[in-house]
Amino acid sequence: MSQKKPPPTVYEDDDGPVPAAAQGFPPIQPPPRAAPLAPMPRAGFPAAGGPRTIMDEEEEVAQRLMGFLVVMQSRGEDEYRYFRLKKGVNWVGRFGSRAEIELRDTEVSERHAIVVCTNNATRLVDLDSSNGSFVNGEKAEFAEVKEGDMIKFGRTTTVFVPFTYIGED
Repeated sequence: MSQKKPPPTVYEDDDGPVPAAAQGFPPIQPPPRAAPLAPMPRAGFPAAGGPRTIMDEEEEVAQRLMGFLVVMQSRGEDEYRYFRLKKGVNWVGRFGSRAEIELRDTEVSERHAIVVCTNNATRLVDLDSSNGSFVNGEKAEFAEVKEGDMIKFGRTTTVFVPFTYIGED
């Protein structure tokens, strides 16, 4: 015959422990035991008969991160504020335009330009903005940008800084 355990104590007062039931709380139950996890296959390879395994989050983010645009001079932005450039298309626009890179500059169009990042190159494409985009002082409708290039949108000057991820071996 098993003895019934007293209800768990939630806190103690001057008279001693106060059981949970006396405080109006339901008794504390231990969480149910979960089934053991299956061993994880190596990252990037599909599990046998299952979905593709995702790499750990830090490595995945690092592989998508392609570089930064760092604000060097602006009337509306803080100097040295940076914007992350992800792999693929990065929209540049005026603040409130829902672009990935929103600049607080009235001379930046709502959809000013896109910065396209691939494994091989980073390219700037101006979207017929009213004030244009400039790379190293020259007006650019389409340009490949390299490390240290100065890119100007409206009155905001940024510098392109590529990102290099060095994984653990």
